[in-house]
Amino acid sequence: SALNRFLRKLLTWPERKYFYHRFADNTKWSGPEANEGLQKAAQFLAGRWAAKEAIRKACEHLGASNGFHHIIILPFASSKASPEATSRPQALILRDRFCEPTRNPPENATSPPVDFDIESLDGQLCEVSISHDSQYATAVALVPVVEEWQPL
Repeated sequence: SALNRFLRKLLTWPERKYFYHRFADNTKWSGPEANEGLQKAAQFLAGRWAAKEAIRKACEHLGASNGFHHIIILPFASSKASPEATSRPQALILRDRFCEPTRNPPENATSPPVDFDIESLDGQLCEVSISHDSQYATAVALVPVVEEWQPL
């Protein structure tokens, strides 16, 4: 489908699993709640696109065509946050492109949102803020300059 092709272009597989898990109730997108479900999914994807663009533009080593799969944006759970608060996103900028596993994990809501070892990835964390206003999504990325890559 067009949605799956778009998701594969924009998101790494852990991010796609998170997307499917988060929008599990909206996967059918039909009936009276269809518009609201589509709107929330579209806002999420617009925010991720804006965030990855902000990060890509802040990183000299990421080109226009290869940046999206060098960046993983997932929620960061804070121990200080209230239980009803949503987790803030945080980005990991990878040294190398994040490759699909040889056996593709299932991309559906029944599997856990993420089941990979983030500690095994070589990259740097950066702060990202994503905002939505009406029909627009904006993002700001704070990417520290690293002279030489350091393992996490």
